[in-house]
Formats: sequence, structure tokens, C-alpha cells
Amino acid sequence: MPSWHERIADPTFGDATLDRRVHNAHRVELQGEPMRRKAARRAAPVDAKAGT
Repeated sequence: MPSWHERIADPTFGDATLDRRVHNAHRVELQGEPMRRKAARRAAPVDAKAGT
């Protein structure tokens, strides 16, 4: 959460809130194309002019 302190004006409150949110959290970084984008691409017609 790199912009956390920019969003919360009070640094003490921001630190306390962030500490409580991430205390028991696990960070998972995913790679690859989102599944929604893949599904949207499959659902989109190949030739948009073919339907007219």
C-alpha cells in the first residue's frame, strides 16, 4: 500500500490503521493476465461487422 499515507492525512492514525489491516494478512502477488480479461476476450465477437 504505497500511497497509504497520502490518503490518510494524520500519520499516527494512518500507521495505526495500516498496522491493524496488515497484522494478520498475507500478501499474494499474482502474475499473468486477469481471468476476467480472458473471459471478455472469448465472449467478444471476432468480427464486429459480421452481426450487421
